[in-house]
Amino acid sequence: MSHPSRRRQRLLLWLPILLALPLIIFFLLPVDRIVATGMVEDDAFYYLKVASHVAAGHGSTFDGIDRTNGYHPLWLTLLVPIYFLLGARLDLAFRIACLLGVTLFLAADWVALGLLRRIFHELAPTALGVVFFAFLTFFSSSQAMETAPVLFLTNLILLMLASRDSLGIDADARSEWGLGALLSLVFLARLDMVFLGVAVGIALVARWLRERWSVKRFFTKTTRLFLPCLLLPAPYLAWNWMCFGHLVPISGTLKSSFPQVGPHLYVLKSIGPHVIFSLGVGAVVLIAQGCRAVGVGNAHSGSTRERAFSALAILALSVFLQLTYAVLFEKWGFAHWQVAPSFILGAVGVGWIQERFAWTFLPRISAERLRSFSGLFIVLATAVALGWGSWKRLGAYDPNSFYLGEWRAARWAKERLPNDAVLAAKSDAGLFSYFSGLKVLNINDGLVNDFDYQAAVSRKLLGRHLISKGVRWILLSVDPDNVYQGKLRFRARAYLYDSESEDVEVNLQEAIYRSDSFSVGWGSGRMFLAIVPFVSRGGPDTAESGLPLKN
Repeated sequence: MSHPSRRRQRLLLWLPILLALPLIIFFLLPVDRIVATGMVEDDAFYYLKVASHVAAGHGSTFDGIDRTNGYHPLWLTLLVPIYFLLGARLDLAFRIACLLGVTLFLAADWVALGLLRRIFHELAPTALGVVFFAFLTFFSSSQAMETAPVLFLTNLILLMLASRDSLGIDADARSEWGLGALLSLVFLARLDMVFLGVAVGIALVARWLRERWSVKRFFTKTTRLFLPCLLLPAPYLAWNWMCFGHLVPISGTLKSSFPQVGPHLYVLKSIGPHVIFSLGVGAVVLIAQGCRAVGVGNAHSGSTRERAFSALAILALSVFLQLTYAVLFEKWGFAHWQVAPSFILGAVGVGWIQERFAWTFLPRISAERLRSFSGLFIVLATAVALGWGSWKRLGAYDPNSFYLGEWRAARWAKERLPNDAVLAAKSDAGLFSYFSGLKVLNINDGLVNDFDYQAAVSRKLLGRHLISKGVRWILLSVDPDNVYQGKLRFRARAYLYDSESEDVEVNLQEAIYRSDSFSVGWGSGRMFLAIVPFVSRGGPDTAESGLPLKN
């Protein structure tokens, strides 16, 4: 087969833009239309809220009261300038943050295209791989979260390993320092990408043992690769330790059962069919290519294609290590976007299948006819990706969705409650806190609180803790089946100690806000939102409702 023309290759650059265009238009729609689809997860608003506080000079805080480190630092760093420039224009800042994520996804797609070009010399498998990867990044990924920089940096690392033998004995110092810097940045983008660094380290040791380098050369190379991995994250890790007593964010600490071993099999159910497909087809391709997960080709004798497949083997090893750790130690909260780097394995797998199909049928039909069939299939795949993504994801407007209900409650609270109001949220707190512009303590899971909150809940002092923070109202997600005589009892959970708070009772008949009911995928299947008074005007130590029940 002959190489495609440069003109056709340049057309590939437009494929990611074509698939990104509906998402760009989508984020220009009215905000209620955006949030109603669920394209932006509630977790994303934790980032946006903290970034707005940092930009305003309030420090690293979600609720405006206590400090938190419950986020991955690189994405937050990218968001802060947006809020520094736009200030209190929250709707516009929200759109810009989402579009920044789309831009990084688009950059990740272009880097993926560069990697696919080094694997496939023909247009069709490269194009199909790009369509697959772009579809997953734009329509099956979490928007306005850390996934975008993670995918961009991961693909850069893979492209670097494919383009030059950075782990070989003859690699230059610039290549080694550069790879180390990229590994440190992807770690700061998402901390569990540390397993990619571990996989690279395993590959490096394997090369040393197989090729019998001198100890001096191995030490020099290891220093250049991993010294940046220590130095660049060091200030962030030191801040975590000095301010919070833990190296990792509170969100990671609360989810971990380490050193107690699971297994936590829910992890395998959480990754989703798109990740399962990517991992499965990627494994088949790597096995078929004969790549070893601990090697990176044969130094300069390996072709670019061989180095690319070996780089993918390192990525596959890192995902395997990450999933193994999660099954053993991540007791709750694992989400599919944590293994989004596996998308590139699926993209290569799709292209590889098309390549094998073409090689099988080429002796039977003319090359021109095969190119025509392949072109038609690419057009069809692109149309399906655009149609399904635009209709099923971007067009999935539900006037009774939970996200839209929280947005309406937030708008109501912003208009009706005092500007200095403090609320607690026994519901997803991110979206409500962001659009209300109020101080909101998250008592649903505590992922963006401090460790004092965990201690108070564990000691069954939740009520006192809320009063001490000045909480006057509670936002509740209410399952009607749990309401008895107009009252609701609930508990908060201290995930750090695997314990619960005292029972807290609220009187829903005193609610100052109550939404219509909407469908959810848990409990009775129906739910409504309510805002209930908590602390009375009589003094800081009394309460109208929400007092802890006495034993």
